[in-house]
Amino acid sequence: MHASFDEIRRMAFKALDAGSAAAGIDEDSAYAIAWLEAVGLPGFTVLADAMDDSERDTRAEGLATSTATPRDAELDAAGRSSVFFGPSVIDLLVALAQTSPDGKSSIELKDARHPAILLASAARYCPQGGNITLNWQAVACTVGPPETFILSTEPAQIDWLDHNAVKVALSCDVTDKSRPAPCGFNLSDRLVQSLRNGLSVDDAAFKRVSTYADKILVPESELSRQTGAGAGLTDND
Repeated sequence: MHASFDEIRRMAFKALDAGSAAAGIDEDSAYAIAWLEAVGLPGFTVLADAMDDSERDTRAEGLATSTATPRDAELDAAGRSSVFFGPSVIDLLVALAQTSPDGKSSIELKDARHPAILLASAARYCPQGGNITLNWQAVACTVGPPETFILSTEPAQIDWLDHNAVKVALSCDVTDKSRPAPCGFNLSDRLVQSLRNGLSVDDAAFKRVSTYADKILVPESELSRQTGAGAGLTDND
C-alpha cells in the first residue's frame, strides 16, 4: 500500500500507545518507524515483531545501568526491543556529549534487539549538528549533518529482523559538524524520494500493526468520556 510519512507515524503511535509503551517513547519511536519505512527499511515489521514478542507490562520499563561516567555509560537491554527505549538511549548519548569537556560520549548497549530504531533516532537528531556512529556485529552506521546517513553495508544484506539480541556500540561527537565520508551506502537519497513521492508499505506488516492500533479504540460510554479514552495524540489527530 501507499501512504504518507505522517500516516505511518500516526498508525505506529496508536499501536505503541495502545500497547502501553512509555509516554514520550511512543511518539519518538513512532517517528523512528516512519523514518525506517521512508528509507526503505521494514519499520512496520520491526514494530509488529516488537509488539508480538513482548509483554504489555514490560514495554515501559527502563534500562539497567551497569556503569556510568560523565561521558560514557553501559546499559543492559536484557533482550528487549529498541522500539521501547531506543530514542532515550540516543537522548542520553547526546546529553553526555554536550556536557563532556571534549564534546564526545559513548554508550555500550548490551543484549538489544532491533538496532535499526537507534539508527532512526540518531537520524532525527542529525539536523542539530554533530556526528553519531553505531556499530553492531558487522554493521557500521554514521549519521551527521546535513542529514547524511551512511551504512557500511548494503541495506539488503542486513537482517533488520534478526531475533537475536546484539551488543551495540554508540558514540557521539557534537563538535564534528562535517558530513560523513561517503564510504558506504547512503540512505539520504531514499529518504528524499519517499518524502516527495510517498512511501510503499508492506500490506501484511501494516495489517499486523493495525491490529494493535485498533485496540486504542473503545466504544464510547459515560465512563470512557469521564476517563478520557481515546488516541491521546498531541497533534490534534
